[in-house]
Amino acid sequence: MRLLVFHIFTCLAVLGIVFSVGGKVAAEENTVTLNVADFGANGSDEVDDTALIQEALDANKDDGTQTTIVVPNGTYLITKTLKINSNTHLLLSEKAVIVRNKTFGPMLRNANRAPGYTGNENIVIEGGTWDGNAIKFPTKDNMGFDNLEFGHANNITIQKTNVINNFGAHAIEFAGVKNGQVLNSSISGYYESGGNHKKKEAIQLDITHDNIVTPFFGAVNYNDDTPCQNITVQGNTIENYSRGVGSHITVKGIYPQNIVIENNTFKNLTDEAIDALNYKDLTIKDNIFVDVGSGVEFTTQTVNGAYDPNDTAIPIKIEDQFSIKITGNQITRVHTNPFQIGNGIILSGTNDYPIKDVTIQNNNISDCDENGIYLNFTNNALVSGNTVKGSKKYGIAAQHYSSSNSIDSNILTGNQNHGISIFDHSNSTITNNDIKSNKGSGISITSYSSDNKVDNNKITDNGLYGVAVNENSDRNLINDNNIVNSGSQGVRLHGQAPTPDQSNKVTNNTINNSGYDGLILENAQNSVITGNTISGSKKNGVIISKTSTGNTFNSNTISSSGQNGISINDHSSAKVMNNNINTSKINGISISAYSNSSIVQENTVKDSGQSGVSVISNSSNNTISKNIINASKMDGVYVDHANGNQLSSNTIQAPGGSGISINNYSQKNKVNQNQVNNPKLQGIQVANHSIADLTTNTINYAGQNGIAISASSSGNTVNNSIIFSSTKNGVLIYDHSAAKMSGNNISKSRENGISISTYSNNSNLYKNAVKDSGRNGISISSYSSKIIVDSNDINNSGRYGVGISGGSVNDGIKNNTVTTSLKGISLVGTKTKQVKTNTISSNTVKSSKANGIYLAYASGNKIFKNKIYSSGSSGIAIKYYSKKNTVDQNKLDHSKKHGIQVYSHSSAFITKNNIYRSSENGVSISFYSNHSTVSSNTIKDSGKYGIALTSHSSSNKIGKNTIVRSTKGKVYKAK
Repeated sequence: MRLLVFHIFTCLAVLGIVFSVGGKVAAEENTVTLNVADFGANGSDEVDDTALIQEALDANKDDGTQTTIVVPNGTYLITKTLKINSNTHLLLSEKAVIVRNKTFGPMLRNANRAPGYTGNENIVIEGGTWDGNAIKFPTKDNMGFDNLEFGHANNITIQKTNVINNFGAHAIEFAGVKNGQVLNSSISGYYESGGNHKKKEAIQLDITHDNIVTPFFGAVNYNDDTPCQNITVQGNTIENYSRGVGSHITVKGIYPQNIVIENNTFKNLTDEAIDALNYKDLTIKDNIFVDVGSGVEFTTQTVNGAYDPNDTAIPIKIEDQFSIKITGNQITRVHTNPFQIGNGIILSGTNDYPIKDVTIQNNNISDCDENGIYLNFTNNALVSGNTVKGSKKYGIAAQHYSSSNSIDSNILTGNQNHGISIFDHSNSTITNNDIKSNKGSGISITSYSSDNKVDNNKITDNGLYGVAVNENSDRNLINDNNIVNSGSQGVRLHGQAPTPDQSNKVTNNTINNSGYDGLILENAQNSVITGNTISGSKKNGVIISKTSTGNTFNSNTISSSGQNGISINDHSSAKVMNNNINTSKINGISISAYSNSSIVQENTVKDSGQSGVSVISNSSNNTISKNIINASKMDGVYVDHANGNQLSSNTIQAPGGSGISINNYSQKNKVNQNQVNNPKLQGIQVANHSIADLTTNTINYAGQNGIAISASSSGNTVNNSIIFSSTKNGVLIYDHSAAKMSGNNISKSRENGISISTYSNNSNLYKNAVKDSGRNGISISSYSSKIIVDSNDINNSGRYGVGISGGSVNDGIKNNTVTTSLKGISLVGTKTKQVKTNTISSNTVKSSKANGIYLAYASGNKIFKNKIYSSGSSGIAIKYYSKKNTVDQNKLDHSKKHGIQVYSHSSAFITKNNIYRSSENGVSISFYSNHSTVSSNTIKDSGKYGIALTSHSSSNKIGKNTIVRSTKGKVYKAK
């Protein structure tokens, strides 16, 4: 029977009825069909069928007739390699099983050896099961065996076949195969000896490079580096194996090409499901991966010199445009083990051999022990539309010089580290991603990774930062992202941009409810932060720290921060301009801890829990200007232990404390052209050993004092300011403090226009205008000495125009104009605290309701060359134990009582005065006032006497006075 079939087959071949065209199998009617049973193979699982099956396979060995070899149902034992020839369709019935029954390998291979793709062609292996029987027959020395093996071949198809139970090698190997297919087959069962893990593919696609990789097909000088081309692996199930599909080597300049791996299922693999080495035009799509060591891994050239091309005469042509498409795959539970790192998808080039032109799209990846998607030395990749969940490391990582990649419209959730990690000189465009609930940062850019663009991402509920840029990563743009509920900071910039052209930019982002700060800069230089909206940060809206300098914050809106709206600390600086900062729990803007040379300008700061702007802790040379600061619960601007700062042109409205407060050894600060309205306490305060230059400020409706200088704060200047309607004093200089004041306009102070008290010495008040004070225009009290009050205009004080009291000595009041006060100038002490040795000179005092100059318990003072007009009582009144005062060369006119009055145990040297039109006496000495001298005065037109001595006043000297037209007489001495 076998002989008859063979003869029929031969005749048909001679007549040309069976042929092949263009490498494809001819029409079915021209095919010879043989059945291995007709050759004696019985499938009984009892005898060796090797030779009988091989005889059938050899039927077309010589003439290449297209032949179908049928293997009926049954179990066929083989003990050595079967060899299949060209134009053969080996068709196993559904229940046909070919069993390896001895230690050998492979079970089946193509028959001949030839270079390139000129070996066997047009071979189909279909149906049945190929059982490697690995447990019973492992190979010697753990070398392993292939079940099915093809090399230097063309048009090879394996379909609808089960390949099982391999030991230490491949279920199917293609080495240098063109137009190969593995379709709708099942591969399972891989074994190896303990401790000798070899990482073998179920389907190997390799290059005919050496006798190690392809020992049979590389023999007889056919190690010609032939790669696989036009390979399709489709619809297969591969499980319980080491690797799924892949290669062992790369050869420089040699590229397996046009590889399609689609609609396969990979289950329970210890290593890579797909391990693609140096493939070009690779498509991996719509596969399912479950419980694998790695989902997809792509690698370029090895650096091992053993894999240089065998033909050294041909120049190595290195290409990097790989055209890789990995789309629509489902990857679930990828496991790291001692032999494999559990990435979902990894592309790994090298510095010399990077990967370019990659699309990773619409994959669903979950529960990887390492990264969901990992790019290494990979450029120009599109990573889009993927969902990555539950990776124990990163959702997507682009690292090690991976550049110009696009990471777009992915969903990254529940990963144990960062959602997206860009690392080590890498850059990507990261857009439109949904990144949430990752335990690390939403996006991390670090280690010299520059020129990244992070735009329009939704980043929520991540455990660390929303976006972090670290370690010398420059020129990154973080723009238009929505960052919510970050566990630490919404955005972090750390250690970047030594020059402005390397600046990182954070623009137009919305950052809400960060667990610590909305945005943090640490050791970051020259960053640009603009147009962001930051709300609900548990600590600071923005913090600039750890020697971060040269940074710019412009046009941001920051609200509801748990601490400060913007905090600049720890030797840092920034330009903070045109920001809107609302409802910070502590300060709107805080500068602290040796942070120098910041510019805070044209910001609007509202409703701060403490100060609108705070400058503290040795922070110097900062400029705070043109800001609008409203409704701070404490001070509008607070300066503490900070020197050389410039506070100018700010508008401060209704602070709960002072408008501006300079405190605690703060030296050489300049406060000018500010407007402070309705502060609850002081308009401007300088306190506790502080020094400030206060110039051209406007202060309205201070709840206490317009300006308060206190607690040993000397050396201050207050110039050209307008102070209106202070509840207490317009200016208070208090407690061992001092200031030089000139050109100020102070009005409607409810107490004193200017008050100097409590051992505050050496102030100088020059050319100030003080009017409508509720008490005194200028008050000097409580042992305050050496005060110069010069050339001031004081009008309509409720009590004294100038008042000196409480033991104050050695003050000089000169050249002032005092109008319509109750008493123009007053020196009032007590019996125990006399006011002494003050000088009142060259003042003009008009229209005082009582006395022009009034002394009580004031001794040893000099009053000379003053002009006193229209006093409502005596022009000069010296009363109550005021002794040895000198009243010299004054002009008094129209006093409604006496021109000069000495009363109640007082005395004075009254000489060379001009006293006109006194309603009563020109000079009156009365009530036990003894030892006065009245000489060389000119007294005219007194209503009573020129000089009157009454009420037990004795031992007074009267002489050389000119007294004209006194109504009752020149001198009256009571008996």
